[in-house]
Amino acid sequence: MNGILQPRQHDNYLKYPLTNPIPNSFPDVPTFPNSAVTRLDHLDNEIFKVAINDEVFCMKTVHRTGDEANFIREVTILQQCSHPFIIQLKGLVINDDAHVEAMLTEYIANAEALHDRKQIDTTEATRWAEQMKEAIDYLHDNGFVWGDAKPHNVLIRENGDIVLIDFGGGATSGWVEQKDYESVTGDLRAWERIVEFMRKKVT
Repeated sequence: MNGILQPRQHDNYLKYPLTNPIPNSFPDVPTFPNSAVTRLDHLDNEIFKVAINDEVFCMKTVHRTGDEANFIREVTILQQCSHPFIIQLKGLVINDDAHVEAMLTEYIANAEALHDRKQIDTTEATRWAEQMKEAIDYLHDNGFVWGDAKPHNVLIRENGDIVLIDFGGGATSGWVEQKDYESVTGDLRAWERIVEFMRKKVT
């Protein structure tokens, strides 16, 4: 107000979240009531470190992308995947109406995004390129595509292995060309670009 930041009461409210809990169409995925969830840390927009019955998970809510379809896509893919280099789906969080509010995945302790790694040695670059390619081939062999393939969506575990995350669809400019969105070709071209990204950081 007049160039000075001041508290002020108002009647304007943000319409948030833009998405709503969704019907549970995943009968084979374990569910947990939202009352059982204890939020331990806020990791990113609508992504939390949580505890349920003394077990720690990563919780990603349906509001993360603002599009229920993206959330459904990710759960659909992850519930059918079992691979050491792909994030593991652990369950779903439901509300009192049994609608799904969030997904639970394994919690990667001290995770570091590949994008944020300052230096990479030759052994790591080779290992991670092979692990990514193995995970991507696994997805394609099972009729899925990663989609938003980029270094931000590759986490490094404490044991030095990588794990692919974010299967909600879409793509990021510079990693997947628009004509190759949501395709095997897009995944493979992005993998080549990620490998080149790593090579530029090899010490």
